[in-house]
Amino acid sequence: MRALLVIALASLLSSCGPAESDSVDLQFTRLVLRMKDGVAGGSDAFVTPDVKTFLDAHASDPALTSDRDRLSRMRDHLLAARSTELIPENLAVVSRLLSQVGDAVAVREPIERAAAADSTRFAPPYVLGRLAQDAGDRDGAIGWFTRACVAAPERPDGYARLGDALADAGRFDEALLAYEGSLARALDADVVRARDAVKAMVAGTAK
Repeated sequence: MRALLVIALASLLSSCGPAESDSVDLQFTRLVLRMKDGVAGGSDAFVTPDVKTFLDAHASDPALTSDRDRLSRMRDHLLAARSTELIPENLAVVSRLLSQVGDAVAVREPIERAAAADSTRFAPPYVLGRLAQDAGDRDGAIGWFTRACVAAPERPDGYARLGDALADAGRFDEALLAYEGSLARALDADVVRARDAVKAMVAGTAK
């Protein structure tokens, strides 16, 4: 079945533009299919890091960034993935690339619909928080990251990004609580540095 999907997608994409662009699109689609279906029959065998590596490598590739429809299909593939298999950074990278070539509202709307459709999904509000940060919307970022933490209270990355957003807004005491929440779930050197930087600012202000 999966082989038929790949063949069908290859046939569809072959009519979308130049062969080089089709190759980029098909490579990504294959990675997403592997991400969704798994490999070697194990739930821990997903290759979502490969998707991020692929996107990072092609971030400035005109064949990728110039085609809004192609990027939209990539985003929709990711949104359709089962929540437990989706690394939020993959969706964030695609959304950021899409925002470079499209209307910011059109970029957010599908992710907002996904967030509204299932409040237990972590990725949509997390990515909306990242997009709000990119837009300089501090309150929006805080709101979305808070929703991400509620959706998946066991995940340290939601609390880490919430800490960043609170720190950006000058809400240092709350930022420290968020960072501590992240570190209570997983030790991360970057979060430790962010927490310590906020502590230093608080100490400097108190003097």
